[in-house]
Amino acid sequence: MRLLYLLPVLLLLLPSTSRAQARHNLNFEPEANHHQPLLLWMWGTRGAATPNDAKLRRVDTLTRAASGRGSLLIDVSQTEEPVSGAVSTSITPVDSLRWQTVTISGQLRTQQFVGKAYLYAYAQTSVAGENLAGNDNFNSPAAPLTSGWQRVQIQLPVPQATTNLRVGLRFQGQGRVWLDDVRVEWNNGQQRYHDQLLPGTEPPVLTAAARRPNWDFERAFPPLQDPRYQARLDSLTPAQHGKRSLHLTAVGPGRSVGYLGQVPLYSSLRGKTLVVKGYIRGSSKAPGAAFAYCLLTEDSRFGPRWGSADAVRELPLPPEGGPTVDWQPFAVAIPITWNKFVTQVALGMSLNAGTSVWIDNLQLLVDGKPYAPPADPAAVALPTATELAWLRKAALPLRTVIPDGGDVKDLAPFGALVTKAQIIGLGEVSYGSREIAQLRHRLTRYLIEQKGVRTIALEADRAVCLALNDYLRTGQGNPRQLLGKMGAYNSAETLALVQWLRAFNERAAVKVHVGGLECQLPSETIAYLRELLPRTATALHTQLEQLGQQLQALPGAGIRLNPFTEPTKTDPRLTLVRTTLQNVRAGLEERVRLQAGGGLMLEEAAIQQQLLLELEQYVTLQTLDLELAPTYRATSLAQNIHWLHSQPNSATLIVLAHNHVLDATATTGRLLRATYGPNYVALASAFGRGSFRTTDPQGRFAMAEAATAEPGSYEYYFRTATTTPILLDLRHPSLSPGTQWLYQNLLLRDVEHTVPRSTFLRHDLRREFDALLYLPTSTPLRSIP
Repeated sequence: MRLLYLLPVLLLLLPSTSRAQARHNLNFEPEANHHQPLLLWMWGTRGAATPNDAKLRRVDTLTRAASGRGSLLIDVSQTEEPVSGAVSTSITPVDSLRWQTVTISGQLRTQQFVGKAYLYAYAQTSVAGENLAGNDNFNSPAAPLTSGWQRVQIQLPVPQATTNLRVGLRFQGQGRVWLDDVRVEWNNGQQRYHDQLLPGTEPPVLTAAARRPNWDFERAFPPLQDPRYQARLDSLTPAQHGKRSLHLTAVGPGRSVGYLGQVPLYSSLRGKTLVVKGYIRGSSKAPGAAFAYCLLTEDSRFGPRWGSADAVRELPLPPEGGPTVDWQPFAVAIPITWNKFVTQVALGMSLNAGTSVWIDNLQLLVDGKPYAPPADPAAVALPTATELAWLRKAALPLRTVIPDGGDVKDLAPFGALVTKAQIIGLGEVSYGSREIAQLRHRLTRYLIEQKGVRTIALEADRAVCLALNDYLRTGQGNPRQLLGKMGAYNSAETLALVQWLRAFNERAAVKVHVGGLECQLPSETIAYLRELLPRTATALHTQLEQLGQQLQALPGAGIRLNPFTEPTKTDPRLTLVRTTLQNVRAGLEERVRLQAGGGLMLEEAAIQQQLLLELEQYVTLQTLDLELAPTYRATSLAQNIHWLHSQPNSATLIVLAHNHVLDATATTGRLLRATYGPNYVALASAFGRGSFRTTDPQGRFAMAEAATAEPGSYEYYFRTATTTPILLDLRHPSLSPGTQWLYQNLLLRDVEHTVPRSTFLRHDLRREFDALLYLPTSTPLRSIP
C-alpha cells in the first residue's frame, strides 16, 4: 500500500514480523518467527524418507486452512513405501497447567491417506526423555482416507513436577495429512494456553551476525522489538568497561526477561557448569532482579532451521554491599544438562515491571578457565565456487536500468518469460528505490511497445488513477498534483513514467490506461461519483455528501469487529455507514437501469459499480479486527486485479506492487496463481547496498541507509557473483550442488513504508517468484521538482 495519509492506521494493520522472540505457532501461520513457521516444531521420520527431510512437511498456504492462512502439511504421497514419523513442539511455561487434566486438540484433514494419524502428548521434566505422564496410543484407528477438517482431541494429566508439555502428531502411512489450530485447554475448555512470545528464544530468530558475542556491549546490540522490555546501549552513564553498557528496563506487564546474548556449547560441556561473571548497576533499586538462562536446541543440517527451548530458569544475584549505585560484581553458575541435543544457552536478566538495571563486561568460565565457545550453530557457509559459477552462468545481464529508449536486446529473455502471461507482476523490495523505479519504467515501456500491453495496475487509489487517466488520454490536468495524492508514487521517477505514457498515447491508436487497486481516499471516490451525476440528482448528491462525512469519521471511530469470534456484534456507526452506502448504490443502479438523465455508458457504469465495491472494502478494512485486516486487504487486491483484467484492452495486465503483494505463496499472489496458473508471472526485485526513500513517524519522506547484506542472505550471493544488474529465471533450476542455496529459506531484504528493526526476513525465493531482478545499488526516490 502506497498511501501515506492512512499511514498511522495502516501501520497498525501490518502484522509484526520482527519480534525479538519465537512462539510455538500453533496455528502454523507462514510469517511467524521471521518466516520460519516450523522453527519450534521437531520432526523425525522412519521408512522411505530421510530423517528431517524438508520435502515431506511444510506450511501450506494454497489449501484452505482450518484457521488463519496456513496449516501444516505432511506429504508422504510420493514415497515408495509407507513412512512413519512425528512432528511435535515442547510447550512452556506450564505453571498454570500443573495439577490439571488438559485437553489437547487439533484440526485434522486427509487426502488419499492410507494409514494412521493421531495426536499424542507427554508431560515431561527438565531431564531429557523423562516422561511423567503420556497419551500416545499406537493402537489408534486408521485415519479416514479423505476427509475435510475435523477436530480431534486427547486428554492428559499434568503432574506437579512437569516443566514442559510435548504435543504433536504421529503418522504412519502414505498420502497427505494436514494439521491446524492446535489447542491446549483445561477447566472444561474455559482456559486455554495462549501462543505467546517465549523468553530465551531470541537466538533462533536473529541473524548469525546479530548473534555474535558482544559481552562488553561495545558493538551495536541486535534489534529486539519486544513490548515487555527495552534494551539500549548507554554511553552517557559511566560504563564498567569501555565506553558503553547495556541498559535494560522492564515495561511489563508482569515479569520480563531481557536478552543479553547466547553461548554455543561443546558436547564435552554437558554435565559441567558454566560460570558467568559480570558487573551490574542499579540492582538495589530493582527488587527481584535475577539472572536468567534458557537451554536451546537448534539444527539446520537437514532443511529449514528448527529448534526447541527449555523453560527459562532464574538464578538469584548476590546482594549488593551497601546502598551504592556503583558497579557491583556478580557471578552465577549454570548447570549444563546431559541432554545430548542442547546446542546453546541464552542468557538474560529477569526484572519486575518498572525496574531497570545496567549490565557490563560479562565473562564466561568453565573449570575456572575462560570458555571459548564453538562456532555458532546458525553460522552460515559462504557461497561455494560451484554455486557462484552456476549463478554467473544463469544470470542474464541487463544493459541498464535507465529507461533511455535505447537497445532492448538484453530484455529479450524477459520478453520470453512473459510471452503467455496475462498478469505480469513487477515487484519492489521497498517503496523508495530510485533504481528499481527506473528499471520497472524500462520494463513497462518494453511491454507496451514490444508486447502490446495497454493496462497498468498500481497500489493506489482508483479514483485518483481515473483522474490520471484523463491526463494520459487528453493531456488535461496536472500530473504533479495528482501524484501528490498517490503517496509513495509521488516521485520524479513516477512523473517521468507518466509523461512518457502521455507521449505514447498521443501517437497510439489504442491508449494505455492505469488503474488503482483500492479505495485509499474515500473523498476522491465520492467526488468522482458525484461528477457522474447531473446537478438535478439532488437526493443522490445529498446522500453522497452524507456518506463522505461518515467515511471521514470511520478511521478514528475505534471499531474493530471479528466476524468469527463475535459474529453477531456490530456498531451503530458502522450500521449507519453501510445503510447510507446501500441507499447510494440502489439509487445509482436505478439511474443506470432507467437511463435517467441520459444514463452512463457501459464502461462508466462498470467503473461506478467497482468504485462502490471498493468503498465497501474500505469500510470493512477500517472496522475489521486488526488480525484479520491484512488478509482482507490482500484478498481485495486480488479481486480488484481480476476485475481490472476483465476490462477492455486489459487481456495482459502489468501490476506494479511490492514484493509481498506479488509473492505467489502470500494471499494476493496465491489467489492470482490459483486463478491464472502459469499465466501469472511474478518478478521480485532486490538490491545489494545503498539507500532508499522511506517515511518517518510523522508521515514525511526521509532517506534511510540500507543494511548490509550478510552471509545467509540471497543478496549476499548476488553481490558476490555480479556487479551489474541481472535477471534470474527461478522457474526451472533443478537441485544440484550449484543451486542448493535456492532450495533453502534464506534472508531477503523486506522493507515497506517505514524501516523495520529487522530489514531481512526469511523467504523461499524459488516458490514465491518466477524470476528476480537484482540491482547492485539503490538510491532514494527523488522529489518532484
